[in-house]
Amino acid sequence: MRETTTAVFIIDRGEVLPLILSNVNLVDTGKIRRKKRSDVQERIIKPDCVIDYNQGMGSVDRQDQLLAYFPVMHKFVKRYKKIFFYKFDMALLNAHILHQKINKTKKTKYTNFRLNVAEELVKKVSLPNYNLHGRPSHSDAPLRLQPKNWFHFPEHIPPTANKQLPTKRCHVCAKHE
Repeated sequence: MRETTTAVFIIDRGEVLPLILSNVNLVDTGKIRRKKRSDVQERIIKPDCVIDYNQGMGSVDRQDQLLAYFPVMHKFVKRYKKIFFYKFDMALLNAHILHQKINKTKKTKYTNFRLNVAEELVKKVSLPNYNLHGRPSHSDAPLRLQPKNWFHFPEHIPPTANKQLPTKRCHVCAKHE
């Protein structure tokens, strides 16, 4: 008997799934349970090829979801930059997954992991010493206003008795706006 390839295009929960090519007959179906509301479940009949596709694509969907939290690529027009940042984001996500598997006792969120990597990369960068033009100052500029300290990150300010969520305006950012 000759096998035929079947092309399936499915709309599931309003989302359009891509075209699925399968050698499986569409007559073979399976039942799955889906939560409609918090306590109501309904049974849905789907072709086996769609059930197999959904089971295999779970980790890819999760990866796409995690990468979508930090959309960097839309800022750049050149295709090679899009590819570079996509590959860089995937490498960061894979590094985070490996970090989670190695350090089972200390779990870090993906956002904190990205921030830690960014801080470590920026610490390695040294800025050139700029020659300032104009009249020399009588006193030295505070360290926070010198060019070598422009790379900085916000820090958590603990709550006080007067303010539960205290905030301060950054002097460096305000000066260089």
